[in-house]
Amino acid sequence: MVALILSGLCSSPALSQIPLFPTSEPQNSTSALGWNINEMYDCGNILCSPVYVDGNFLFSVTSLPENQLNSGDQYILSAEERAKNIQNTLYRIINSKQLYDLQQQETEENYNASSLKIEVGELFGQTVVFLPDQEGLVSRKIVTITELDARYAEKQISNLAEEWKNTLEQQLHKSISEREKLFTVPFQPLKTVARRLLWIIFISLSIYVIYRLIKAWDRKLRRTLQELDNSIAFNAESGSSENSTSFSSERDSSSSESFPNNLAWILKGNNIKLPGFWKQLNDTTTQLESLLQVLPQLLIKRRTFLKQQRNFLNLILQLLLTVQFLIWSWGGAALVNVYPQTRNYQHFFWELSLNLPLVWVSIIILNKLGDFLIEWSLSRWARYSARQESSSSSRYVLRANTYSTALTQLTGFIFITLGLLMTLRLLGFSPAILASFGVIAVTLSWFSQNTVQDLLNGALILWNDRYAVGDVVDINGVGGLVEKLNLYMTQLRNLDGEAITIPNGSVGIVRNMTKDWSRVNFSVVIAYDADLNRAMELIEETASAMRKEPTWENIITDDLQMLGVDELSHQGVLIRALIRTQPIRQWDVAREFRRRLKLVFEKEGIGIGVPQQSVRLKDYSPVVSLGSQPMK
Repeated sequence: MVALILSGLCSSPALSQIPLFPTSEPQNSTSALGWNINEMYDCGNILCSPVYVDGNFLFSVTSLPENQLNSGDQYILSAEERAKNIQNTLYRIINSKQLYDLQQQETEENYNASSLKIEVGELFGQTVVFLPDQEGLVSRKIVTITELDARYAEKQISNLAEEWKNTLEQQLHKSISEREKLFTVPFQPLKTVARRLLWIIFISLSIYVIYRLIKAWDRKLRRTLQELDNSIAFNAESGSSENSTSFSSERDSSSSESFPNNLAWILKGNNIKLPGFWKQLNDTTTQLESLLQVLPQLLIKRRTFLKQQRNFLNLILQLLLTVQFLIWSWGGAALVNVYPQTRNYQHFFWELSLNLPLVWVSIIILNKLGDFLIEWSLSRWARYSARQESSSSSRYVLRANTYSTALTQLTGFIFITLGLLMTLRLLGFSPAILASFGVIAVTLSWFSQNTVQDLLNGALILWNDRYAVGDVVDINGVGGLVEKLNLYMTQLRNLDGEAITIPNGSVGIVRNMTKDWSRVNFSVVIAYDADLNRAMELIEETASAMRKEPTWENIITDDLQMLGVDELSHQGVLIRALIRTQPIRQWDVAREFRRRLKLVFEKEGIGIGVPQQSVRLKDYSPVVSLGSQPMK
């Protein structure tokens, strides 16, 4: 995937026409990060390079592209080389003039520095702007005005030379004056730097405080969402009733007591008498019954709303980080702007503050829009599917939760990869270097075939709905509650609280014990002398009475299915029955049903089967009699 993204970004010639991305070759760049203040850019069918002194733009010089040069023009300088030569010449003039003035001030008390003079002249038949011989300075050429420069500026060569001459005189005078002022008042710039640095720290701390407050709000929403997901999964802590791979939710309150009984006990303990309370409770119970029918849809809507809130808060957090980056970039530009010697570097900070936030804000917005779209689509799909099947099962909620996590992680990885690649391009790394990362990615993918297999099998698991987060499964003999599922791995939590991580490529045979619905495989062994028909009647009556109670009415989804006598053994008569329940509730129902049936059997005198063994002795004759001699 990384290789495809790299090849798509780096191989298209159309990207070189976008001014946002640098187009210079590696040999034309002098910065370690690829940033170059004199970087050439296309200006029509020629190349241009800007000239800066102390952070101020003076003019642009031009040159022909390499593919338009003749065979004898290999010694012609490029626009970037011309710009750098002009800047170096100007800085040498400024330093020489400043050094001469300082020496003269030390020897002469009333020395008044003279202004620099720049003139236009002819050199080898070309118009040049040069520094003539004057006090303390020797003559030197500054810039040659070419026909290409004049054609680009749409002026005559003489007029352009005069314009550049005035620009250079003003800039040289300004640069020398600033340096003299810094020499006379050396501590003033330090005060400016300290004041700006304090403002940067204050604004950064303010943004950090806001960030932490929103982060705390996001953590609260995350806990609420986690509790909602746990309620959808009917409690993340599940226990086993028959073997080490069976799970059930273990609750603090006993399931043997119905809600009205519990409430009556509370009222009695607190000496509360409410005559009309039971009628009101009956009405409330009826409303709750109708509410439970639409509970999955309500859970889906609630979860979608919370996820949208979290996505919005995460968008705000990421935008705050972008604002923080802008503050640091602008602050860096403000700091280097204090001294003229470092003022050119402010353009680097300005480019970062304009281009990088534009890239990452776009990436963040697109990523969050993708998350919103994923959540909305999955929520709509889950509600529609639940209505179509007229089911109160939360299966589609679990699937939507699983799919959204996997898809948002995938889209997040893709967008972050795109952002990093665009950041490298903005910092000046050439496409050839980026393409080498694609080769590395292909090499790594070759040696990571197991990872690719995990990703493909993970996609198939999600596509086929083999299991989802909140299901209780047995994978290759390892059982537990599915706590985390993505394209790469599945994480289970067993009864001992151990987190078991299984690569999706290793997932083979899967036993899903909670998909769509669950069932209690109930069996009981009664004694041979017990009334068999009466025992079967009691089992059916107990199940029917249990299902009529409000606590279990919506959990037990169908009447008990009596299979009958399933086995005759030395222990007794085995009776088997099936009870269909809501997903993951079979262990709760099985526990409570066994408890009630045990009490009913004791009351009716139905005995539980006890292992029996008969010993028969055939043709026994004593060989030795105690207290007598052996027979002869």
